[in-house]
Amino acid sequence: MPHAIVNESSRVAARLLDTMTDGSFGACSYTTAQLARLRHPDGREVFPAARRWLLANQKPDGSWGGRIFFPHDRIVSTLAAMVALDEADIRDREGRCVAVLRAGEYLNRNARRWRQAMGETVAFGPLMRELIGQAQRRELPLPYREWAGLGLPTAGRRCPTPGGSGSLPPAVLRPEPEMAAPGKFTGVDGAVGRTPADTAAYWTSTADPSALRHLRGIVALRPGGGVPSAYPTEVFELAFVLDYLRRADLPSTGAGMLPGRLRGLLDNHGCAGFSRTFPDAGVMATALTVLSAAGHEIADLLPWLLAFETRSHFAGYPDERRAAVGVNARVLEAFGRHPAGYQPQIAKIARYLMDGRQDGAWWSDRGHVSPYYATAQVAFALPQALGDRLQSTRMWMIDSQRPDGSWGWFETGTAEETGFAVLALDALARRRWAVPPKVWRAAAGYLRAHLADDDPPELWVGKTLFAPAQVVGAVVLAGYTVASRWARAEPGRAGQRPLLAREKGIEQVWNAGF
Repeated sequence: MPHAIVNESSRVAARLLDTMTDGSFGACSYTTAQLARLRHPDGREVFPAARRWLLANQKPDGSWGGRIFFPHDRIVSTLAAMVALDEADIRDREGRCVAVLRAGEYLNRNARRWRQAMGETVAFGPLMRELIGQAQRRELPLPYREWAGLGLPTAGRRCPTPGGSGSLPPAVLRPEPEMAAPGKFTGVDGAVGRTPADTAAYWTSTADPSALRHLRGIVALRPGGGVPSAYPTEVFELAFVLDYLRRADLPSTGAGMLPGRLRGLLDNHGCAGFSRTFPDAGVMATALTVLSAAGHEIADLLPWLLAFETRSHFAGYPDERRAAVGVNARVLEAFGRHPAGYQPQIAKIARYLMDGRQDGAWWSDRGHVSPYYATAQVAFALPQALGDRLQSTRMWMIDSQRPDGSWGWFETGTAEETGFAVLALDALARRRWAVPPKVWRAAAGYLRAHLADDDPPELWVGKTLFAPAQVVGAVVLAGYTVASRWARAEPGRAGQRPLLAREKGIEQVWNAGF
């Protein structure tokens, strides 16, 4: 690849890594609405900027939520914002809050659309039950019949943290003393996990000053008033950024200290989640893979992933309702670093992944609304020995590229989905399955034009959709670098890039095991 492209990619990677923060999620309408509802004992708003953000960010159709239309995200975000603004009691001369009226019109027009969606947001049923109850108490004119039968709130989950145990908060933490007793779910900083909305509910119930200090610290990071759905997310973002950059042989040697920083964020068992609390198997596995690729020994840490093993797959967290393709692919990669002791688990996950393919070509995941994400994770993890069964995946990727060089599951292509598609094709092309040069050239041109984007659309799934900007930036940069490398391959060698040393080791593992 020409030195100009190598240098450009290295500069962008270095800038991304040098400027990484403890969390880059964009503002979340649902979370901002929960903070907009907080009041001091005298009735004053605790965070008036949150209310102003809601008023400034209502969409033209009356809704709130991500830029990519996903019904569950829009209905939860809009209902939460509507309740918050109605509570604020801001009215015009005719006694109306125009934003609330427009939100009600939107919800009445779109009440059924969530029923036809592929997948759903986290805790959709319990969240809706809670928000519907709040709306009914305020006598808001909404289509309640259309929402009948949504799931009941779930009980608190037990999280068997390796080496001990602890409680996870319920899917929806309501502002009730029995649900938020001091110290039950909070850390030393007064936060409930990494979730500002749950911390807000906890503060409403307990008036714990440490919880309010935590919320003020998050709000201070976003002077515009919008609040992210999660903070901090330092382990998740650092692990995933390093993981995607390494797939393009980035970053440069100047970032050699970052894997050490990642190891320092894990506990002695290698456990962590989005942050240092409430372990998540996908994040743990990714961190361990990154550390192993950087030369750290992880053999004594891998056994802790077994705490998430079920009869048919690996769960992302205990009592998980729906298995996640991405989590299993990431655990598979981690075990592939030391396969001798994990052959039953490797075979189990490989079967689970192959059984979960849709239309014989692609995968979907509960953690991301685009199949290009899930399909990429599987392409990274599955072995060359299963290559013949992935030919249809390769063709699906090639055939679904858009005329502008992008990929996208919804109305338009996105840089993030394009990055995932390129990285998936790269994983397949390294197994000698040719991809037409024009595919790489078109993708490289599209991604080059989006390298500087720092406000990506929301495609990741939580209680609403979110976008981890740092992670997305790494995906786009890695995709651009890889596509440029293939686009400039020697004629006749477009499908024959040699395996890197680390890739050869993985192929040997798989060829021995299948």
